[in-house]
Amino acid sequence: MKTRQHILILCLMVLGALTYAQTPVPSARDTAIFKQIDSLFIKADKHISQKQYAEALQLIDSASVIAEANYGRASRAYSGVLHYKGKLHYSRREFAMAEPFWAEEERIKCTLPETQGEKCMHAKQNLALLLRTMGKLDSASVKFNETKVLYEQLKIRDWGYAQLLNSIGNLMSDLGQFEQAIDYFQKSDTLLLQLKGQESPNNWLVRNGLATAYYKSGNYDLAEHIITDIRLKQKENAGEKNNLYVGMTLLLANIYSDLGQHDAAIQLLLQAKSIREAMEMQQTDAYANVLLNLANNYAELLQYDTAILYFCNAVGIYEKEFGRRHPGYLLARRNEGALFVKKGDWETAETILLEVLAEQKATTGIEHPSVAKIL
Repeated sequence: MKTRQHILILCLMVLGALTYAQTPVPSARDTAIFKQIDSLFIKADKHISQKQYAEALQLIDSASVIAEANYGRASRAYSGVLHYKGKLHYSRREFAMAEPFWAEEERIKCTLPETQGEKCMHAKQNLALLLRTMGKLDSASVKFNETKVLYEQLKIRDWGYAQLLNSIGNLMSDLGQFEQAIDYFQKSDTLLLQLKGQESPNNWLVRNGLATAYYKSGNYDLAEHIITDIRLKQKENAGEKNNLYVGMTLLLANIYSDLGQHDAAIQLLLQAKSIREAMEMQQTDAYANVLLNLANNYAELLQYDTAILYFCNAVGIYEKEFGRRHPGYLLARRNEGALFVKKGDWETAETILLEVLAEQKATTGIEHPSVAKIL
């Protein structure tokens, strides 16, 4: 019996040694090449953060040449090229152009033995976030769930996992599954508190999603309580000139608007408008969205001339910066058309709504709910 045990142990030791011997160890040459490529990525990432896209692309292309020449396109080195090309397009809000790069990055990292695990997991998480941003909610749900499985298999409970729970909460909220959304937000909030040992701005970001879920589900009291708390803490921590504070201000304005308190909503929206201007965001969809909300509330107060002015300004930004098929443009024009219906200006209303109908059909197809609203 002992002899058989010794033979078994010896066999296991030999197998272990063979496995270790088969594990690729980077040569001095590989280490030098990886260092060169990583240096290019670091510089490119800095340029992306500063919106210097031409400079970033030049560096990424240089890394691409090195990676492909030495390791080919199905390599870990080249997956980094795909990541940063996708990140560049994502930063420029060219989401459809980013998707194939991140999808291929995920495929490579989840296929190669040396990048399976955490690198595969993070690639899936990035792709899921992109798909949600693009409105591809079913595809995003698949990737988020695959990411969650990997986190659980690897037994990782870090900030990234808390972020994943928050992202799934946002997705559930998008899908109208508010109970599930609230559960994910609460789990994310709890984990962040455990990791940090105290409340932090990351908790407020999660509670932003929680407040939105309560708002969408019609629980205005709970939503307003969370919003008021976050606005106060964010103002004390970082002032008013930041996206979280403005976002919470807009959400509170939406609550007042839904409750018919349009004057109170307008005061909050004018505050958000001033902050966006101070942040030099006048040519962004975020600023156009504030103008659109102002127009909607003035229209509810029957102040049509003021509403039309804000509609025109919002439409102008959307059309110039994003084109006529941007969802914001179509929504602004549709609401503007509805306003002219209220005014009894049927000819102008018909012209606007027919234009929106044509663009909406071309963008989403005739069966999309937005087309039904116009018809």
